[in-house]
Amino acid sequence: MGAIAFAPSDPRIVYAGTGEAVFSRSTYGGEGLLKSQDGGRTWAPLAVREFSGVAFSDLAVDPSNPKALVAATAHAGVASTPGRPAPRGIWTSTHGGYEGTWVQRLPGDATSLVVHPKDFSQQYAGIGAVCGDARANDVYRSTEAGKSWHRIKGPWTAGGAVGRIELAIAPSRPDVLYVSIQRTPDADGNGGDLLGLWRTDDAWAATPAWREIASARTLGATGKDNYCAFQCWYSHVLSVDPQNPDALYAGGFELWRFDGSGWSKVSGDPMKPTGIHVDQHALAWAGGRLIVGNDGGVWSTGDGGRTWDGHNEGLATNQIWHGTIDPTDENVALAGSQDNGTARWTKSPLWRQVSGGDGGASAIAKDQPATSWALSAQRAWFYRTTDGAKLTFVGDPVFGAPALTKPFITPLEKCPHNDDVFVAGTVLPWRTDDFFSSATKGAPPAWTANGPEMPRRLRAMAFAPSDQTCRTYGFGTLDGQLRLTAVGGGPSGWKDLDPGGLLPKRVVTALAFDPREAKILYITLGGFDEATPGRPGHVFRTDDAFAPSPQWTHLKGTGTPNLPHNAIALSPMNPQVIYVGTDVGLWYTTDGGRRWDYMGPERGLPNVAVSEVRIHPTTGRVFAFTFGRGAFTLDGGPAAQKPPPPPAKRSP
Repeated sequence: MGAIAFAPSDPRIVYAGTGEAVFSRSTYGGEGLLKSQDGGRTWAPLAVREFSGVAFSDLAVDPSNPKALVAATAHAGVASTPGRPAPRGIWTSTHGGYEGTWVQRLPGDATSLVVHPKDFSQQYAGIGAVCGDARANDVYRSTEAGKSWHRIKGPWTAGGAVGRIELAIAPSRPDVLYVSIQRTPDADGNGGDLLGLWRTDDAWAATPAWREIASARTLGATGKDNYCAFQCWYSHVLSVDPQNPDALYAGGFELWRFDGSGWSKVSGDPMKPTGIHVDQHALAWAGGRLIVGNDGGVWSTGDGGRTWDGHNEGLATNQIWHGTIDPTDENVALAGSQDNGTARWTKSPLWRQVSGGDGGASAIAKDQPATSWALSAQRAWFYRTTDGAKLTFVGDPVFGAPALTKPFITPLEKCPHNDDVFVAGTVLPWRTDDFFSSATKGAPPAWTANGPEMPRRLRAMAFAPSDQTCRTYGFGTLDGQLRLTAVGGGPSGWKDLDPGGLLPKRVVTALAFDPREAKILYITLGGFDEATPGRPGHVFRTDDAFAPSPQWTHLKGTGTPNLPHNAIALSPMNPQVIYVGTDVGLWYTTDGGRRWDYMGPERGLPNVAVSEVRIHPTTGRVFAFTFGRGAFTLDGGPAAQKPPPPPAKRSP
């Protein structure tokens, strides 16, 4: 979700824009506008045709007409609708937002929209493509309720580096407007920080006079920081105190308050209960109480940030990248979440955080599951604990290598039969045979390069459960390459699983071996069929992975969606039972892929992106780790059922 607005004349009417405009690879495009006419009890989808695949930055509703609204839309981090131009910019509707009633008034990536609190006809908007757009990026003003716009010339254009724009108007004095702008990256990739912060006290004059608040660029202990640090393209938000036009709250990495002359950091220490999480995205007021939304949840303050109240208990909103389960206990799991580290679940509704950063893949030892875990964070940072408490950084196999060679979320897999054997993937596979045992020597694991360097980064890895020696495993890459080893890797120990290039060349998101036969391998692909014309499909199987040219079968069956597939898991009890996680929920088959069914809200799982699926090896309990709604379990499903016995032979 990117924006929400009540109709001031009838608060039962609520509009919500799907798609989150924070311009990150971890965000999704939306599927139109949602509208509720009963205070949020029920919702109807609107304007899917106009807004599918884009994100909403802001929404505003005319205080005197609940059917008149203005929307600011921008491109999303992940385009969700293929073959359709992204309708970005400022749009208006005077018929309640229904499909076919929208008119685009201003093109470009609209990153901010503010409205005069007493005159809906007067509005400001920011067109701010984060990588720059010299023709469009600027501040614009409308005096016709968004129907027409003209450019406001300001001092920010002098450097030619205008990126994302954020605006804030003072409710108690609407002539006061603040403009905050991100600096676009240069040819060397430098940028993303704050270009500048400006204020005008005559926002509605023919030619507003602007002054820069230069101190905004010299905050922090070093004197070189700013409120959104190096990520003003991502977390960047402004709000003015409703009672004081000189009190500006500026959020990005941290939250700061400007009182007209000086700055104070009000977000506190994120590692202490008195502080709030980093990466601020949303600010709203309830009377004199400021409510803050960030990558860690929701907080509020009634005293200008001196003290904070958390409002996160019961909010199941974590964006989980990967999850794993205890092989000996179906009531224990680890989950690595975007910007919320890795947390441990032990049947209680509460999860206990065990590491920070951007949590990624993890593993639980089979021999010492209560105390020995492997964890990871962004850009190939690996950790371990052998006592369930003390966490030790155990290195990065390619420390010092360019960041672009390391996936943001790095593949990491443990052999199911040996707790010391792990493989990981950057632009090539890596292996260690002493992940936990090296701890007794006080040393990190010994990682060694384990195969060929690939043109694109590795995205998925998997061991063959049937190989007790941990020598059979495979990987897939961002550009659809597949490799397999049956000899434990090495410089020449790999074979191409698709030498004829018959598979769709889209990102390989997951691999899964049949638990009984290593030669049977399944893969899932991301993207949409339209990206590989003539070669559709998202789930494939080969029954001869060790052959010189394996043959692949597209498991299209019936009921499979043309959606990015993110994960796959086979039941250890019955490999004909397969679950796949897609961008819109979980699908399963009980007959090896001839027929697929949807595991949707009627079973308790929301329509949400499923990023990881795990099945407990002894009970068949299914875990669905989702990107945005936390984790879910399914008991007594098809994965828990053993296959029927073969029919008895007739006697002669």
